[in-house]
Amino acid sequence: MRLQDGEQNGELQILYETIDNAWEYEYQFAIERDEAGEPVWGEMQSTTNTRDTVVSGLTEGTRYYARIRSRNGKGVSDWSQTVSRLAR
Repeated sequence: MRLQDGEQNGELQILYETIDNAWEYEYQFAIERDEAGEPVWGEMQSTTNTRDTVVSGLTEGTRYYARIRSRNGKGVSDWSQTVSRLAR
């Protein structure tokens, strides 16, 4: 998984490799870290998009942390590695 700038300011695009038999992908964003340095994850979102997802309404100059996992009839995968990027 990786993050890149969206087409407009305040957007980030989540890019990820698809997983065979995945029904959907769940992702989370964080902008804060706790005392241990771990991201404080926000509400889980989901998408059925198979290649990328654009998240808008972000604050320019803020660092966003993100992770993603897949879901199918057998359950959910492990979370991806956490990535981060400054929103422009």
